[in-house]
Amino acid sequence: MKRLFLLSAVALTLTACSEAPQTSTASQPATTAESAQLSESERLNAWFEEKYEQQLQFSPLMMTRLGRKDLYDQIDDMSEQGQDKRLQWMAATVDELKANFDYSKLDEDTKISYDIWMFQFEQAKKQAEFRRHNYVLTQMNGMQSMLPTLLINYHKVAETSDMEAYISRLEGVGRAVEQLTSRVAINADEGVKAPYFAYEGVIKQSKAIISG
Repeated sequence: MKRLFLLSAVALTLTACSEAPQTSTASQPATTAESAQLSESERLNAWFEEKYEQQLQFSPLMMTRLGRKDLYDQIDDMSEQGQDKRLQWMAATVDELKANFDYSKLDEDTKISYDIWMFQFEQAKKQAEFRRHNYVLTQMNGMQSMLPTLLINYHKVAETSDMEAYISRLEGVGRAVEQLTSRVAINADEGVKAPYFAYEGVIKQSKAIISG
């Protein structure tokens, strides 16, 4: 019995000695993995910040709505070519995202951000295929009313340069309207036309803007 007790004690001691390094070894990779996970998520969140800033450069009007004065004298490119440039940029960001970040190392919140970025790109691709099926200008939702409203409500004039930027934007409105009407004509050639009453509303709103 005594011998059995000693053997059991030795066995327990050996087991304890063998388990101790295993516990230490197992805990070390877990800590390292956790640090790597946080690092990957932090890297990706910093990347999102950078790409969001790049994305904003496509829309001076959005920056104005956010209270910023970057590109304060410019109007968005509203042509099909402008849409293509934005889609090409987004496709490049998706390639960069896949190549430089390990999805499995991200925390749950950052995985959601990753998934949303991918989803938005897929949606943009699908929408691009059918963009000529949309009504570019309608009485309910058109830049002929949204553009002046945005400039009046969001373009703040606090100094001379702000007023100069506002005047430049007014000059840029003509270019934007030409781009939009060009898209209306392209869509119409492909058989996509808004109802007649929608055109009446657009014309009425446009005349009101011109006449004040």
